[in-house]
Amino acid sequence: MLCKSRARQCLGDELMLGREADLQGRAAPGLISLDENLKTVIERLAENGSGVWIVGGAVRDALLNITSDEIDLAVDIPPQEVLDIFPDAIATGLKFGTVTIRSGDSFFETTTTRTEADYGDGRRPEIVEWGSSLAKDLSRRDLTINAMAWDPLREILYDPYQGSLDLDANILRAVGNANSRLSEDGLRIMRVYRFMDRGLDNIWLPERELSKALVNCLHMLEKVSNERIWSEFQRIILGKNASEVLIRMNQDGALNAIFDIDIEVDEMVSKCSKSIENRMTILLGDITTEEVKKIMVSMKTSTALRAKTVRLHHLRNSIPSPQEAALYREVMGEDAFDHLEVLSFIYPNHDLSEIKKKIQKIKSNTKPLANGDWLMKKTGINPGMRLGHLKEWLHRIQIERSVTELEQLETILCTLPWQDGDSKKWPKLRWPNDTAYS
Repeated sequence: MLCKSRARQCLGDELMLGREADLQGRAAPGLISLDENLKTVIERLAENGSGVWIVGGAVRDALLNITSDEIDLAVDIPPQEVLDIFPDAIATGLKFGTVTIRSGDSFFETTTTRTEADYGDGRRPEIVEWGSSLAKDLSRRDLTINAMAWDPLREILYDPYQGSLDLDANILRAVGNANSRLSEDGLRIMRVYRFMDRGLDNIWLPERELSKALVNCLHMLEKVSNERIWSEFQRIILGKNASEVLIRMNQDGALNAIFDIDIEVDEMVSKCSKSIENRMTILLGDITTEEVKKIMVSMKTSTALRAKTVRLHHLRNSIPSPQEAALYREVMGEDAFDHLEVLSFIYPNHDLSEIKKKIQKIKSNTKPLANGDWLMKKTGINPGMRLGHLKEWLHRIQIERSVTELEQLETILCTLPWQDGDSKKWPKLRWPNDTAYS
């Protein structure tokens, strides 16, 4: 390891880089494996006099014997100094001291140790001050399991709030006073629910004081933007134990606070594949499709996610027959597979195996054999709505009867009563026939 004199500290007979933390820790050799990219970042920061600690999820996961995909670092030098050391780094959150450093093919987020004050809006601290105290930095964190740090140079674990004991007990506990901690930032309520599900066989339960604070502080969610709430909620509903967490949220009144509507949580939510549209459809199964659309709009979800969720919800009680397989596959496209999964949970006793087998063999997005010019020559119909309705009718027949040649379609055209009647009542390329959603 390279050394610069101003960064060296004497620890017995050893020369160590970077500043020590201002709190007591315990030896934890080899807690986190360091690759060369991470070592390079740590060494350069330490060489320039900074204390360097791995914090957050990586420490928590390491104690659970889980390899973390993300490594976050806490440093005790101002963010501008970090940018001076790494000129190609990205100031991803300079106001809050966050800089993203690239090393090789990896990215590492570094945040300057700080203190925070004046959460006047219940969302973000108004006052952020840089400091050199790891102890103070950990004291501002939400949960004890997130208030741990590991010194990779000295291999020391800092756990001032005994988060490791809470990990062993599968307990969530706030750092300090639970009501105060959740009142500082309403989004922490959502984070607590998210941390209940660690993707294991059971959920972690908030201890007594935190449980009471979750209910007492629900009003703080009103001060959090719907985008931030949705960001956390997506992770909750996609969790392995989503149903259990959502049931707890419902009991606490959190779902009503978020969606402003009473919801009955189906225990099958977490049995569904990890498709947010499918899980939202099952979760919101007892309310109207219009209410679902209102919720998705209020959460400012993407247009595609909203449209698919609304579509699946609208069709949650529509079951295709095997005879409709071709039309169903064409109209639903790839959504057919998600729709059938949703139906399998809503109607567990209904046998969908035959329709599933059929649609797996059928391709969607079939192009119509008959175009407008061909139809005008054969029928004499002028361009307009009637011509379009006839084209759609023929397209539907083409799909239902597996027609592959235009000559076959011409024969069928001769049998259709297209000369008379209201064209609006002709069969549409639609499944089911009376469906209408947006």
